[in-house]
Amino acid sequence: DNIADISSSLQSQLLYNYYPKDLLETVSKLHDGPVFTSSSYSEFQNDLLDIFKIVVAISIVHFIVLLCYKKHDAHKSANDDDKTNVSTATTVECHRGSYQMTNMIINFFLGCGGLISYCYLPHYASITDRIIMPDFTIFAKSQIAYQLWALPVGLILVNESTSMIVHHVCVVIISSMSCFCTAGFRYHCPFFYGVIEISSVPLSIMNMFRNNPAWIEARPRLYSVIRVTFAVVFLVTRVGLWIPQMADFLYMISLYFWTCRSRFCGVVNGVNFFNGIFLTGLQLFWAKKIVLGLLKMAGLIQGRKKGISSKDNDEDKKVK
Repeated sequence: DNIADISSSLQSQLLYNYYPKDLLETVSKLHDGPVFTSSSYSEFQNDLLDIFKIVVAISIVHFIVLLCYKKHDAHKSANDDDKTNVSTATTVECHRGSYQMTNMIINFFLGCGGLISYCYLPHYASITDRIIMPDFTIFAKSQIAYQLWALPVGLILVNESTSMIVHHVCVVIISSMSCFCTAGFRYHCPFFYGVIEISSVPLSIMNMFRNNPAWIEARPRLYSVIRVTFAVVFLVTRVGLWIPQMADFLYMISLYFWTCRSRFCGVVNGVNFFNGIFLTGLQLFWAKKIVLGLLKMAGLIQGRKKGISSKDNDEDKKVK
């Protein structure tokens, strides 16, 4: 008991050296409330039903887009002599193109909704409001649904990169905390689950050009404008704005972590603390690729020569 008391005393002393005492006491009181936003199992079922409905809606949009792609490619390849190769190539192109188009549509609405909500956020919200703000669960539910749709499609039909698959899983984990936990840090939901998705809209358009090299040859200037637009929007939202937002999130979740009273609380918030760090590292990794691509495009550095359809392919592996 004496050792435990000494350990607790040392921990308190260390915490007070890094965090204001009154802030720790305020956050500590938040643990007196319920752990989950749902007060009953029926409410939890309703939350899961909302997520399922969004998954279905996204799947319907994807299915309609896929049908349009298949109809278009059927006309384009009707006169080709090698029907087998055409059929195989067309199937791959349809899945990839419809996936990118669906991403663009969903990210456009997420980005617009996030931007509108972000503009109306109180700039000087208290630490309590920033941690347990009840609004904006719709963004968390939408992100969970979006990633649950993207995971099987990316794995089975599109053959996405490992980094993107890991990204999908990490977003599901951190979004689940925002959706189901009372301390969901929902103050930042409009930004992390909405605003940053704006960068994925020009990315989707850029990828469509890469899937159709003839478009690049016919409209090289337009393609360059789209590439630069994507790079600027990405660097502004996912680096310039991301870092201060993530710094505030990590500060709050560390406060909540150190005042946890149960192992479950510590595990959930500890995992999402490192989850936030990992996602930040991923953004910076992609940002480096994008900056190098811009420098190559401007002729300031030399890169290995690649085919026009695979040029700077690493940019494709950024967050959707």
